[in-house]
Amino acid sequence: MPTFRYHYAADNPPAPAVLLNLADPDSAARVQDNWGLVDSGADQTVLPVSLVVNLGLAKLDVQLIHGFDGTPQLLETYIVLLQIRDLLPIVVEVIASEHVSHPILGRDVLNRYVMTLDGPKGMLEITGD
Repeated sequence: MPTFRYHYAADNPPAPAVLLNLADPDSAARVQDNWGLVDSGADQTVLPVSLVVNLGLAKLDVQLIHGFDGTPQLLETYIVLLQIRDLLPIVVEVIASEHVSHPILGRDVLNRYVMTLDGPKGMLEITGD
């Protein structure tokens, strides 16, 4: 099983982030080497609307979402082929939002891997198939 180690993104405060490759499962459209933030408090993975447009993803559905502030909003969902670095790609239903500037990986993706977060060292280790 391959293991990858990442330094935290230089946000304030620093946050765990991974390198992603994203693709439209129905076409050749790809975006490579895009940083995604790791958020174990998020139920689902969220992509910026601009990234969804760049990939040309077709809308799948609409979901009622309650953000961290509890405000409900209807957001569109899409199917994307997501790959963390060189791990095997996975198919994921994602939410598109205008309120994020980077992909946010939620537990729908994170729960598929063994992840070790070392806060004092500012490191995230991911092991996959």
